[in-house]
Amino acid sequence: MTVSSSFEGLEERILYSSKSSAEVAQLLNFSPSRTFSLRSWVGNMRRLHKLWGVWSAEDRVFVYPAFQFNQRGTLPRLQEMLRPLDDWVGRGPYALSDEDGWQRTIWLYRPNDYFASMQNDKNVTEPPTPAQMFANDPELVIRLVEGIAVTVW
Repeated sequence: MTVSSSFEGLEERILYSSKSSAEVAQLLNFSPSRTFSLRSWVGNMRRLHKLWGVWSAEDRVFVYPAFQFNQRGTLPRLQEMLRPLDDWVGRGPYALSDEDGWQRTIWLYRPNDYFASMQNDKNVTEPPTPAQMFANDPELVIRLVEGIAVTVW
């Protein structure tokens, strides 16, 4: 994946702060069983839009960006945001080709002018990112993601 020079290192910072499948399982109190291995469980959670994962080509595994977690597990309303985010791929004339999830993840971690008016700290020059806003105002981020999903179709 190529990242523009103004966001150089963003992918590495996301990877560094992301959780592994084992860390996610521990946080969400999952124990592998005969029915579900760790790999099949996290894969199922991704398909059900209960976790957001991106493919780490270097490690050849999915990792789970930190924005979606708090100390108790996944953030409330995550599934409502992930469902339309998934609609950005493979449909309509403006659809993304983003099988590894990186384009959408970079979008989540880039400052977004949509939130510029909500920046309270006058010393900060960039608006918040969707990932930052999701923890505090999930409804606003969900509406933005749904609005973009509609234009992709």
